[in-house]
Amino acid sequence: MGNRFQNTNSEQISWPQSKNISLAQSEQTPRRFAIIIGNNKYENKKLENCVNDATELAASLESVNYKVTLQTNVTCDEMHQCIRDFTDSIQANDFIIFFFAGHGVQWGNQNYLLPCGCKKLDSRDDMERYAFNAQTILDTMVEKEPKCIVFLLDCCREYWLPKHKRGDAVDQGLTPMKLSTETLIAFACAAGETANDSSYGSKNGTFTKHLLENIKIPGLDVMKLMQRVTRGVKKETRNAQQPYLVSSITEDIYIVPAETIQATKSTPTIRKPLSANTHNQLTREKQSYESAADDSATSQLVPSKGSDEMAHSTSNASVKYKLATAAAFRRKRALVIGINEYARHRLRYCINDAKDLGEALQRIGFHVSSAYDCDRNDFNRSIASFAEGTSSDDLTLFYFCGTGFQYNDDLFLMPSNYDDPYNGPDPVYLKHNAISAQLIVEQITDRSCRVLILIYDSCRCYAQTKIRTRGVAETSKLTSMRSPTETIELFSCKPGMNASDTSVNGRNSIFMGTLLEYIDTPHLDIEEIFQMVTASVRTQTRGCQIPERRSDLTKAVYLAN
Repeated sequence: MGNRFQNTNSEQISWPQSKNISLAQSEQTPRRFAIIIGNNKYENKKLENCVNDATELAASLESVNYKVTLQTNVTCDEMHQCIRDFTDSIQANDFIIFFFAGHGVQWGNQNYLLPCGCKKLDSRDDMERYAFNAQTILDTMVEKEPKCIVFLLDCCREYWLPKHKRGDAVDQGLTPMKLSTETLIAFACAAGETANDSSYGSKNGTFTKHLLENIKIPGLDVMKLMQRVTRGVKKETRNAQQPYLVSSITEDIYIVPAETIQATKSTPTIRKPLSANTHNQLTREKQSYESAADDSATSQLVPSKGSDEMAHSTSNASVKYKLATAAAFRRKRALVIGINEYARHRLRYCINDAKDLGEALQRIGFHVSSAYDCDRNDFNRSIASFAEGTSSDDLTLFYFCGTGFQYNDDLFLMPSNYDDPYNGPDPVYLKHNAISAQLIVEQITDRSCRVLILIYDSCRCYAQTKIRTRGVAETSKLTSMRSPTETIELFSCKPGMNASDTSVNGRNSIFMGTLLEYIDTPHLDIEEIFQMVTASVRTQTRGCQIPERRSDLTKAVYLAN
C-alpha cells in the first residue's frame, strides 16, 4: 500500500512521512544502557535512601548485562555533564533506562529534577538555571532514535517538605510528560500524593523497593512489571502512595528478555487489523511471569505454539491461569457518547463510532447506556444516571467521541450546543457550557467501582480548522484524570497530534475502526488491546496519529473472557 488511503467518500487521505515511526527492528540485538541518579544531600531537606535506591538498582541492572552510568549526590554541573555524556552515547536501536531518585518540583506544567547544592528556587529562571527539566531530558534522548526508553521518576513535584518525603505533588500537580513512540514513563506517585523515602524492612524508598523485587524477572514485559510494582506499593502504603505510568509502547518490551523468547529474531508484536472471520483467534505471544492474587507466587513460562495467521497462541493452561489471577467483576457497564453536530462544525463518524462500540460491548456482556448529539443538559443527565447505577464490584467503561478542549489542567468535553464565539479558552464559558472530564470521573468513582476504563476519542482543543479533525492536542498539557479507583485511560492521540475524523472503512474513524477489531477478542487484557490499537493506528496513519494510554492498574483486566 502506498502513502494514501481511500475511503468510500472518494476522499484521499495523505499521511506525511515521519522519521520516528518505522517499526522495523534491526536484526542486531539492542544495546542496553541505563543512567541512574540518586541524590540525598540536599541543603534544605536531606533524604535518606535515594543513594541506596540508585546503587542497588544499578547493581541489579549490571547483573543482567546493562551498561550502567551511576551518579550519586551530584551537583548541578555534575548532573548536567553526566546526562549530556550519556545522551551523546545513545545510538539508534538502543534500549535505554533513565532513573532519578531525589527531590522534584513541578513548575509551570513542567517537572524539574533537583541536583544537590541548589538553593531555594523562586522563579522559572531559577528552575531553568539550577534544575533539570525532565521533558527536555526525554526529548533529547528521543532525538537519538533508541528502540525504547523507560523513564523512571522516584520523586514528586515539590521541594519543601517535612518528614523526609520526596516531595508533595501540588494540588493539580501531576503533569504527564509528552511522549515519543516506544516510551514508558513511571512516576512513583500520582497527583496529590507523596513518594516515601523509606519502606518497611528496607533501606529503599517504597517505589524502588518494589521495583527491585521485580525488575530482574526474565520474560516479564514492562507493563506487567509496573502492575506488580503498583500493586506492591499500594498494598504496603495502604493506598497512600499510588504509582502512575504513561505509555506509548506498541510492542512487548522486556527489561530482561527470557532465554526462551527469541526477542532478537522474531518480528515485533504488531499486527494490522484482522478480518472479522479471524480476529477472535488473535492473541499475543505470552511467555511472561504473572503474579498470583496474593502477590507471592510466580507463574512458569509457557511455551507458545505456532499458527498460520497469528504469531502465536497461548496454551489453555496459560489462559486459565491468566483469568484466575485477573481482576473479577460482578457486572460490566458502559456509557458511550457520540456527538457529530456542533454549532460551528460537524464531525462525521462520532455517532457511528459510539454505536458500534456499544454493540461490540453488548456482545461481550456489557450493559450499555448511550447518548448521541446531546446538549449539555442531556449530557449531564446521562452521566448522573450512569454514575448512580455504579456499584463497588463493577467494571465500568466511559467512552466519549467528539470535540474536546484542555484548559487549566482539565479536559473539557463539548456538548452539541457548545458555541463559544471566540473559540478560545474562556474559563467562564468553559465552566458553564462544557463538561469537565474530571467531574465525570469523580461522579463515577464516588460509587467506588472496581476498575474504570476511560476512552477519549477527541483532542484537547476546540476545532477551528477547515480539515475534519476532532481537535489538536496541546503540546505540553495533556492531563490525566485523578481517580481513587484503579483506572486506565486511552486517548486517541498524543499531545500535538490530530484525532482524525477521516475513515478507511467509510463508517468509523481510523482509531475506532482499529479498536473494534480487538475489543471483543477473548483472553486479551485491556493493556494488550490498547497496545495493539496504538501500534496499528500509528502504522495506518504513518505516525501522524499515535494513541496514548495511562494506567495505575494492579491486575490484568479482561473485557471478554
